[in-house]
This record gives sequence, structure tokens and C-alpha cells, in this order.
Amino acid sequence: MKNSSLLGLAAFAAVAALAPRTFAQTPPPGWCIPGTTLCAGANGQGGAGAGGSASGRVNPQGAQGQANGQANGNGQGNGGAQVQPPPVPPPPQVQPPRVQPPPPPPKLPDVPPPPPAPRAYEPPSRHGSAGYACGAFRVGIWSGYKGGLCAGFSIRSVAFYLEVEAQVLAGGTMRTIDLTLPVSFVIPFDTERSLFEGPNLRFGFTPIGGSVGLESAAVNHLRFGLHAGVGYELDITPALAWKVFDARLYFDVGTKSTMDRLGHWFDLGAQVSTGLAF
Repeated sequence: MKNSSLLGLAAFAAVAALAPRTFAQTPPPGWCIPGTTLCAGANGQGGAGAGGSASGRVNPQGAQGQANGQANGNGQGNGGAQVQPPPVPPPPQVQPPRVQPPPPPPKLPDVPPPPPAPRAYEPPSRHGSAGYACGAFRVGIWSGYKGGLCAGFSIRSVAFYLEVEAQVLAGGTMRTIDLTLPVSFVIPFDTERSLFEGPNLRFGFTPIGGSVGLESAAVNHLRFGLHAGVGYELDITPALAWKVFDARLYFDVGTKSTMDRLGHWFDLGAQVSTGLAF
């Protein structure tokens, strides 16, 4: 009976040694079957082991048996994981250097506007005409002082102009009013700027005239004459000129010897006038 038990125990130990177990979970550090020498152990590295041995003998004193069992099991598993490298941050964006705009040019001081250009030279007109009014004063060697008014009209060109005038002078030693129509030919000395500016030379004649007595009709007579002189005109505006002076010598002849109280039939003297031409 004892031998049977020993043999069974030995067979169990052999089966246990041939059938190792793999535990999915880690068993306690040591585990044994109570009443037997069968123990199993496991470590934390995923391995399990079991062992057993049995022996027996029969002698006259009785039967003795011993059984040992041991089983080992190792399990190994490999696993791999792909390690992603840490994300590489994008390179910092390099801002181009900010170019400062050039400073504005310094403000120049205000420059006064240039003076107006001089008026372009315009050659004088080749022809023109004008009327004029004037006052005259005459001194006769024998006839005395006379004064009055004059008016005239002129037709002008660059080379010369013609002037027709009417004069009314009163006074003198014979107390008469002289009415004359002198005609003058005038040669201008300077017509570069205007036909109505500059000195001039004149000569002419009196085709008809007369003297009327204020106190007696017996002194009435006709008169004719010659004259020559110089003058100067100043152009004030395009429409107005000043006849600064017109000085002339005259020689008049009468039809009666009543030109003066001395009974002369001629009159010799000087005359000056001034006025405006328009």
C-alpha cells in the first residue's frame, strides 16, 4: 500500500515535470502543495518553474520513498516601438531690416519771385495822327504882347509829319485880335520809342490870316507869314502826349501899314506854346 502511494506520487511528479505551465499573471513568490515537496516559483521577469523527483525502496524493515519535482518555464517576449523624434520647431522667421525712408530735404528759404521781364521792344508805328490843344504867347518887336489859344491836327510818320493849326491871339499895341492858320512841316529827331516823344524841328508858313481892331475898324487887315522853330514832346500814355514846348520865330506881312503904331506893314517876333496831344 505504501509502495503504491510512492509510485503514484512519483508518477505525478514526472507528469508535472513534463507539463510546464505558463502563467499570464505573476503568481506569488513561492507556492507549494501542502503535504508534498512540490513547489512552484515565479519571478518578476515572466518565468515560471516546477520540479519534482521521486525515489523509493523496499526493505524488510519497510518501504521508504522520496519524491522531488522541479519544473522551470521561461517565457520571453520582444516588442518594439517606433520612437518618433521630437518635432523640430520651424526656424525663426528672420524679418528683413526695416529701411527708414530718407529724411525730407531741408526746406529752402523762400525766394522772392523774379522781377517781371521787361516789356519786349515794339517798334513804333510807322504812321499816326493826333489832335491837340494849346495856349500861346507872342511877343512882337513893334506890335507888343499878345496871348491866346491854339488848336491843331497832325498827320505823322517816322520821317516827318504835317501839322495844321489855328490860332486866336489878342492884344498888342494896336488892340487887335489876330486870326491865323499856320501850316508846319515837322522833322522829329527821335522816333525810336514813339511818334509823340522827343525833340523836333519845324518850319512853315501862314497862308492866310487877319487882324481885327477892337477899338477901330481902320486897323483891320490881312496877314501872311513864315515861321521856324524847335519843340519837344513827351509821350505820357498810349493815348496822350504832352507838347512840352513849341518855340518859333515868326515874320508876318500885312496888307496895311497898321501892324503897329509906328506904321509898319510887317511884324517880327517870337512865339511859344504848350499843350496836350491826343
